[in-house]
Amino acid sequence: MTPEDKEGIVGMRAAQVSKDKVTGARVKKYLKDDAQLIQVASKMAPRDTWGLAKEFGLPPHVMEVLDATYELAVCAGLEALRDAGFNLNLDPKRAATPEDIGLPEHMRDETGVIFASSFPCLDSIVQEVTAKVRYDTQQELLAQLRVPRPDVEGGAGSGSEAPAIKEAAYEYDRKLLFKLLVMANSQLAELIKARGPNIHINTACSGTTQAIATAEDWMRVGRCKRVIVVAADVATSPACMPYLATGFLALGAASILPDPVTAAAPFDARRQGMILGAGSVGLVLEYATSALARGATPKVELLGSHQGNSAFHATLMDSVSISQQLHVFLRRIELEQRSDFIFSGGADMAERFTRELIYFAHETFTSANGGCAGVEMQALASIWPGVLGGGDPPAALVEANAAGGKGCGKSNPNVLSGQLGLARSQILVANSKGFTGHPMGVGFEDALAVESLVQGRVPPMANFRTLDPRLAPIVSAEQMSRGGSHERRYVLRMAGGFGNQFVYVLYKKWNEASQAIWSGRLAAGASERDRRGQVHALRTAAGAYAYPLQVASSPNSCSTSAFVSRTSSEANLAALLHQPLADKAGQ
Repeated sequence: MTPEDKEGIVGMRAAQVSKDKVTGARVKKYLKDDAQLIQVASKMAPRDTWGLAKEFGLPPHVMEVLDATYELAVCAGLEALRDAGFNLNLDPKRAATPEDIGLPEHMRDETGVIFASSFPCLDSIVQEVTAKVRYDTQQELLAQLRVPRPDVEGGAGSGSEAPAIKEAAYEYDRKLLFKLLVMANSQLAELIKARGPNIHINTACSGTTQAIATAEDWMRVGRCKRVIVVAADVATSPACMPYLATGFLALGAASILPDPVTAAAPFDARRQGMILGAGSVGLVLEYATSALARGATPKVELLGSHQGNSAFHATLMDSVSISQQLHVFLRRIELEQRSDFIFSGGADMAERFTRELIYFAHETFTSANGGCAGVEMQALASIWPGVLGGGDPPAALVEANAAGGKGCGKSNPNVLSGQLGLARSQILVANSKGFTGHPMGVGFEDALAVESLVQGRVPPMANFRTLDPRLAPIVSAEQMSRGGSHERRYVLRMAGGFGNQFVYVLYKKWNEASQAIWSGRLAAGASERDRRGQVHALRTAAGAYAYPLQVASSPNSCSTSAFVSRTSSEANLAALLHQPLADKAGQ
């Protein structure tokens, strides 16, 4: 953080409110000392150095209406499509005709776009309001200087002019309205001529993963055959930083440690707050048959997703709800896959699954008194009692959970009853925020979850040294990823956000068997129209839902490439048809 960054926070005149440990009285303390301020953040280079318009061939009329987040999101989407093997011919000089620009004609009506962002258009709003306030303030000062003053020689009636001052240049941005309307999704669609469903969502920090789940729902009911998911946030831009950094400081959720090695410490005993980040990510989800038909090779299967809201608290996570809903989600996956391979098939099968599972945590290294780490590990520990063992939980853990500390949630005896055994399972726990900071609604973990299966490598848990003692009864330090190669086949991804938003996604590695099955179905001659009908009906035997997922990169964004597919059958779906689709999706 530069001195200017810190001055901006002090200038916000924000205060932290806490309770006196002795009297219980509320104490307000203004943020003004350097030791009280954020010291490190993950910041992007200045926007005028990105060069994305040139790199991706964006026309000037498009750039004029793009907020910084929209520019990042649009370019991440374009790179995702490029990585997925789509030739968009965006350069009009190279396209034979204007109609050749964008997706092929037969794909346009069946392609949707979802844009996720926690603070869309904030960068543009702050810049516009700042420029207007600066101009108005200067005009008021100039007006006062021009008023004749009798007490000054030559002032009264002399018509003297104010000293020459260079006036601030300000003109209302006539494109501001388009920025305020949050149109990254529609701008991307316009560029590539995607005429399918098109929305922006804001579920706080769970945005990217929620968008993936929403895309899955669209494809289940046949609204489209592929969905481009893009996400971007610029919380650490010069315009956004004073407002967002100050906000998280005021909540007591941001780290004030000066060294990233100690400040960015997921699951570590030293963790005390999050680090702000920024960036973008792009993903393309597509039916596997569609991907194979155009010569692309899927790499990862999306076995399913589950969305929900705990309806509990604005900032605290509810361990009861999150544990219960994880159980509902994984049981539904077992039903749809016609296999009790996750936890219902007994201890041996459950133990084998844990040996093949990577858990990509949402963990934001907020305070050790609960936070994401505690709730997430409690949820995992509630799923595999046959593997994890029983016994009474340590008294300290019961007290911490019952106290409902910051981010800890409510007490849950059912969760605590199995917590002694997670350390004996072999689930590998991974997290990327120690490298990137917290990029708000941008799900770098979604990209890394897929790429970890694609490459057979997983990133290490950044800066991890000592496991939080509160977590020691639940999970072992050996389960924290040290990075390197692996042979695991599944990734479970969880994301949460303010307002008690949460979402789970389960991925499976694409292998030769997957390739043979889906290639056989494609060769069998089932038309795309037939397959869309199968998805829409949710009753046809061997109904296929497959989506390739491509994750693109742009400056300070995450880069990877993968595909996702999904399979269900009439028998499995029949057991769930009595529920509304929204209920089955976990909404």
